[in-house]
Amino acid sequence: MQHGRLAVVDSDALDGLATAQLRDAIAATDPHALLATTPNTRIRLRSALPEFDRPVVAPGSDQAGGELSIGAVGDVQVAVAGSTASVADLAALETAGEIDATTHTYVLTDALDLSVRPTELRTVRQGVAAYRRAIATGERDADHALRGSYTHLSTNLPTDYYGEWGELTVRGVAPGSIDGAPSGGPGSTETAIASLELGVDGTVSSGDLRAASLGLRAIDGVGEQRARTLREAGYPDREALAKADVATLADLDDLARSTATSIVNCARAFEAGRVRRRTDERLPGPEPIFVDIETDGLSPSTAWLIGVLDREADQPYRSFLAADPDRPVEALESFCAWYAERVDQGSQRPLVAYNGQPFDFPVLAELIEMHCPEYRTVWADAWTFDPYAWAIRDGNASFPARTNRLEDVATALGFDDGETTKHANALPLDGAEVARVYRTWQADPSPETEPDWEALEAYCEADVRALAHVYDAIDAADRTAGDSGGAVREPTAETTQGSLGDF
Repeated sequence: MQHGRLAVVDSDALDGLATAQLRDAIAATDPHALLATTPNTRIRLRSALPEFDRPVVAPGSDQAGGELSIGAVGDVQVAVAGSTASVADLAALETAGEIDATTHTYVLTDALDLSVRPTELRTVRQGVAAYRRAIATGERDADHALRGSYTHLSTNLPTDYYGEWGELTVRGVAPGSIDGAPSGGPGSTETAIASLELGVDGTVSSGDLRAASLGLRAIDGVGEQRARTLREAGYPDREALAKADVATLADLDDLARSTATSIVNCARAFEAGRVRRRTDERLPGPEPIFVDIETDGLSPSTAWLIGVLDREADQPYRSFLAADPDRPVEALESFCAWYAERVDQGSQRPLVAYNGQPFDFPVLAELIEMHCPEYRTVWADAWTFDPYAWAIRDGNASFPARTNRLEDVATALGFDDGETTKHANALPLDGAEVARVYRTWQADPSPETEPDWEALEAYCEADVRALAHVYDAIDAADRTAGDSGGAVREPTAETTQGSLGDF
């Protein structure tokens, strides 16, 4: 079955993004429907993108008289609540067969919100009492409780929000952060479009496409002011920029020829889907061992799944999994024993992890110190390498992707690992969702919370193989002809790649 894909647009995105950036976001997410966060935004969105021929919906809209409307997003069942009162119709629609109670249903609503009270160090749920009363009224009228499973998607809450509000499962779908609360997502000054993938079982993956990753601004060295200058000069998008004549571009105000050369080369590499080398710095020589870890969150207490790809081994891919609640460090112990055996056999090859420098490697070091101290010396001597840090932070290369997330970079570089990728895509997973699924089971190991371990292992394997694909693409890339002898570095404000906020 096909996951449901939504792109979520708010009024800030309509105000802050050029039309070419909106179209770029649609191209990147390929949504089955657009979700506007307000009815007025829906009207404006239709006007801004008249060519978009798929549904554009907005909860709270009076277009259907404030009623509950049912539709499909991909193969996923979605209800759009025209008002708080309209959710009373859920039970009746189950009875009438318009909602299939045997599959999961997502309810889009603008009725649920959180407010932060900093002086009281707490958040307050808003709208939930009236929402519950409406559902209860519908259950009484239909003479039965809701039979199906539901996730309530609020346009007032950010994409990284998940909460159990009593019997209600609530998620956010909007770009940004809760008013008054810190967030790792886009802040009030950073325009973004949210993307969601909805699974038939209630699994949701989400992300944000920020203004700095869309349209011309996805090109390394092009900030908002420079993007405006390029658009006014007749270069509305990356395709036009890739075809630009360097000498003509260099005639623009405040654009040095070296910068023009760098921008055009970057645009060409982006459009061609290839890595652009910026220096002659080399990758580690020996064939690497690729590794990825799954933890219980960004402040991890365990690495419960470790995937390893050693292409020189008889069994190239290995998965170390801790699926026994009584043995939470089983994966770590097995991985350490496996790696120590490699070292004993004389292996002097780098361990490679994407974004490993600030996450995978220090997390493993801390967990080994805590749970497997007999391997601390072996790990301390490990040769580690982070291609994300090498390429982006150190300025050795740039990627042809709208963000520097591993999945986005690998996809832009043509990664498709056949059956592994297909199996991994059986559920719409991302790192945050995988951690949440594991934490739910960890808190209450039971048949009801038991994860689909095979799908989670496939997700990790796909990440490891994607990492290897990116590494090979970097290794195969020639340094872009025509660039100056060193990397052309623009001021930080004009740089779109290289923020750990991508993660």
